[in-house]
Amino acid sequence: MRQIVVPIIALLFGIAFMMLGNGLMGTLTSLRLDQAGSSATIVGLVMAGYFGGLTIGALFAERVIRRVGHIRTFAAFASLYSGAALAHALLLDPWFWLALRLIEGFTMAGLFICVESWLNARATNQTRGQVLSAYMITVYFSQFLGQFLLNVPDEAGFVLFVVVSILLSVAVVPVAMTTTPGPVLPDVVSFSFRRLWQVSPMGVFGTFTGGIVFGASYGLAPVFTQGLGYSVPQTAIFVSATILGGLIIQYPIGKLSDLLDRRMVLAGLYVALVATSLLVIGASFLGFWWVMAAALLFGGISFTIYPMAVAHANDHLQPSELVAASGGLILSYSIGATIGPIVVSPIMDAGGPMALFACLVVVGSGATAFAAWRLRARPSVPMEEQAPFRVAARTSPVAAVLDPRGEEDAQMSFDFSAAPTTAGEPLREAAE
Repeated sequence: MRQIVVPIIALLFGIAFMMLGNGLMGTLTSLRLDQAGSSATIVGLVMAGYFGGLTIGALFAERVIRRVGHIRTFAAFASLYSGAALAHALLLDPWFWLALRLIEGFTMAGLFICVESWLNARATNQTRGQVLSAYMITVYFSQFLGQFLLNVPDEAGFVLFVVVSILLSVAVVPVAMTTTPGPVLPDVVSFSFRRLWQVSPMGVFGTFTGGIVFGASYGLAPVFTQGLGYSVPQTAIFVSATILGGLIIQYPIGKLSDLLDRRMVLAGLYVALVATSLLVIGASFLGFWWVMAAALLFGGISFTIYPMAVAHANDHLQPSELVAASGGLILSYSIGATIGPIVVSPIMDAGGPMALFACLVVVGSGATAFAAWRLRARPSVPMEEQAPFRVAARTSPVAAVLDPRGEEDAQMSFDFSAAPTTAGEPLREAAE
């Protein structure tokens, strides 16, 4: 593993600083708005702005990279994010912050595409899986640590925004100092969203619901904890517990899915989503550390829905089609993450902080019913045809190139048209 990490260590440090800042910024934005007396509806709308920007960036940031190159794009997007973070301290206005979060989401999508392109260029066919693992561990662990920066003293109210700006600025250094030319983005190949739904309804639905759950729980977690009367350090522990649960629990459940019908595992995850959401609600009457334990389990389940849905969809695709299809799955996830806080936040205004997890109980129940229907609709994919589970990045389609199941020259893109135009072998109309 050491031989794998050393060539990309500088890039991983850049990613770590980037995700430290981004992880802190998301929680900080929601927390400050709630502390300022904004309604949950306003907080949800502002938090949805980030995911909306991420969606737009995933579709269009690639054009900027092709025009000016990776190094200039990375520096420009990191600078824009850094400036937007500082701008939060100028005016505490929800609509102003919504615009800033859109910018931050758009620029973060471009940053993800840049770093994942570099990682792909540094990886070989033999090391792609390990490089992807190192990348995902860096992303999750940095987001986890970023939550504890909320404990930095900030009596003036602007220090933490400065911290975010510093972290994003420092993230540029490893990239700006590189002597390696920027990688070449793959050529565009379109993939029909309708065709993706025809091949794997459960995969598309799973990524969408995974987005709803993550967008609502991550974006509105500070509103939940503040509504329970928890302190800022306790809010940091709560959010970090959900991230840590996702880091720890994903892989064991994923390996279990290699032995079972993945639709059964997804259905089990939806049932577990209902159970852990109810557990968080119940634990809130018992005390803080009970809530943290429940949050750890909830995070492990909620963070696993997306990669499990991707793994299921990939079982119905040829290796040459994984990258092109990943664009549609990420788009489905991003739309769900944008919708989640917008829909759930007004219900929290009406029903209080517990309404967050009550809504997720409803989402999990509806998803369980959908999974039960799909289990009856088609037979399962034979076990020998299921590919091994891998943790999936929910960042950009470029990360799918690191999947060793895909071809080395896999091409990325996504198209909204009805007719597929992929260059690979025909999609398997495998039973779902």
